[in-house]
Amino acid sequence: NDPAPLFELHAEDVVLHAPGTSPLGGCVRGRANVAACMQRMAELSGGTFSAVSTALSGSGNFVALLHHVTATRNGKRLDQTLAELWRFENNRCVEVWAQFSDQEAWDLFWQ
Repeated sequence: NDPAPLFELHAEDVVLHAPGTSPLGGCVRGRANVAACMQRMAELSGGTFSAVSTALSGSGNFVALLHHVTATRNGKRLDQTLAELWRFENNRCVEVWAQFSDQEAWDLFWQ
């Protein structure tokens, strides 16, 4: 579950578009800030956050990924599908859009 190899694909100025109203929602700019956001998920979940890639498909400069994400926090359980669209330039991911199967439940879990 080490995300470091994925971050190596990100450009230094990558932009992550994360929907929702949770503390993890919004636009995150920069590889270090995206990594910090992932670290925050691990911390807020007491290290229980897990994202397992279940499918991927690519065409041109885009790659679509599906992940099964789970975590526990404050007696709550998260179990969802996360869809991501990655846009590449010069063999680096420059932009990521995320969408959750149940946005409201995602937001409530992290609040």
